Amino acid sequence: MCPPKDLQDCLGALNDISVHQKLASKIATKRSHAKSRARAFAAGIVSGSEQSEIKPLLATADEHAAKFAHIRPYWT
Repeated sequence: MCPPKDLQDCLGALNDISVHQKLASKIATKRSHAKSRARAFAAGIVSGSEQSEIKPLLATADEHAAKFAHIRPYWT
């Protein structure tokens, strides 16, 4: 049996990546000065790192969702 928490963890991580991507885009499009360039660079590093996590998270979420779909409700 697959605990719902496993599926929720995967979906939460994917949501975090989505939010980080949006924030990184906003940071990168701000007017350039020394601090914003450094922030944009850092956001790019985080964004690139998280890109490699998307496929494995989607596969794991799909696996947990399939298992979760077969769980009988406790009241039946």
